[in-house]
Amino acid sequence: MDRTQDCGSCNVGSIPTEGTMESVPAPKMKILIVGAGIGGLTLAAFLEGSNIEYEIVEKVSDWTHQGYSLSIWNNGRNILKKLGLADIFDACGKRIQMYYIYDGKGKLLRKYSLKHFYSDYGMALTLTSRKDLHDWLMGKVDASKITMNVSVNGITKSGGKMNVDFTNGRSKQYDLVVGADGIHSKVRDLVFKEYIVHSSKWRVWYMWVDNKYRSEAAVTEYIEPGEFISLFDSGENTLAIIVAEHHNVLWDDPHGRIERLKKSFVDETALVPQMFESLKDVDINPADLLRVHLKTWTKDEVVLLGDAAHGFGPYAGIGGSMALEDGYVLAGELMRVSDTYSLPTALKNYEEQRRKRTGIARRLSAKMRVWAVIKSKVLRKLVNLVVPFVPERVLVNDYYALLKEEI
Repeated sequence: MDRTQDCGSCNVGSIPTEGTMESVPAPKMKILIVGAGIGGLTLAAFLEGSNIEYEIVEKVSDWTHQGYSLSIWNNGRNILKKLGLADIFDACGKRIQMYYIYDGKGKLLRKYSLKHFYSDYGMALTLTSRKDLHDWLMGKVDASKITMNVSVNGITKSGGKMNVDFTNGRSKQYDLVVGADGIHSKVRDLVFKEYIVHSSKWRVWYMWVDNKYRSEAAVTEYIEPGEFISLFDSGENTLAIIVAEHHNVLWDDPHGRIERLKKSFVDETALVPQMFESLKDVDINPADLLRVHLKTWTKDEVVLLGDAAHGFGPYAGIGGSMALEDGYVLAGELMRVSDTYSLPTALKNYEEQRRKRTGIARRLSAKMRVWAVIKSKVLRKLVNLVVPFVPERVLVNDYYALLKEEI
């Protein structure tokens, strides 16, 4: 399906799909994808033209609120390349060359160059607009198969089929239900009763800030005890992600949000309070910092992908790339289903393939989280003293483990 793609000032013409996956002849299969985010759309895009019929339901009523920038590593770019989206991704994304770590007063603690990733893999980390990426993926699926403002109310199995009750009162049967509905997955709530969601007792707030606070082509972190600010050069915009312990229900109330954040980040004098000067309370968006652990991602003919299956937080910037991988691998397994390759086998193999890589990503995210959210002043001071001498491989080994193996 060729469509003109654009991202603001970028305008790349009609882009054909390349690297199309070969499907094995299979019985007609009807699947429901719950969630039209990055993972769900990637799965649908790879299923286009196959012998698998899909429908997508999305709980939001429109695409007005698409979020901020998204970090995509080279493994995620490889998946986009298979969809013919690498050219527009390269043209519109912002390549990150450096990673800086400062204390809250603005003293440089450490800097890392990502040049080795570019020399070894041709690409490292790219920041792209979440809206742009979503639009590009939408251009690869049949929009008529997406129903907006609808989610699921119930999922039960009967006669070898999955019965799904929707929030609009409709009911329908499917051979497979895919939960691609994010960290607060309704599919996971309905089917995977014994899942574990860990709350870190920290909150994250997202906002666009003045470009004067960014470093060119870099991710820049400012760290103090109990306070963490990360700035991302996203090209035309600068994204700030700030993390601190939450303040009960106040975190969710826009009124007075900036004043509360100023008090919470009082030691970040290199950025606060001046970073908030041009912002309004409603310009800052809070979110949960949750981590998901599941014994299995499949039950009966229901399977999870992306944050619904393995959400591990934003610290390593790897979640978007892993969701792209999930969609690609699951599509490949589903298209292998035949009289000699059963759907349960396909789902089992999908999970087995993804467990190893998401385990690396989880370890990487945990490492970055431990570094970022130190509350103790004594420990924070000690870590800041040590960090200039930590070998670079301690940080990058897990990234290399993910990137060296092409999916």
